[in-house]
Amino acid sequence: MTPNEFRILRTSMGLTSQDVAEACNVNIRTAQRWESTHQPPLDVGVWLQDKWVRFADCIDQAMQVAEKAEEEGKKVTLTNELTGENLSRHEHTALMGHICMAYTLADFDYEVAP
Repeated sequence: MTPNEFRILRTSMGLTSQDVAEACNVNIRTAQRWESTHQPPLDVGVWLQDKWVRFADCIDQAMQVAEKAEEEGKKVTLTNELTGENLSRHEHTALMGHICMAYTLADFDYEVAP
């Protein structure tokens, strides 16, 4: 994984450099170097890609919920239950954004629950 790929995945999931540093038990400067001048270690790249797969699974599940609602003639309501557990506030916000984008691209009629 290149430093640019690492940065793009990290930011697209709402993770901060501090989140990465804590999860990988390294100094924040080390985590920051992985997306600027140094390639991240293989195990760190695998960890980030695994998180991305879980993100994609949540989006897929949300799409299935929307498809079912549409078949039943109902409006889709995007709720916190669709985003899974153990996410930071930033990760949750990023995931909700990805789901909203997927719903919009699929032309679903949806609303976001308060």
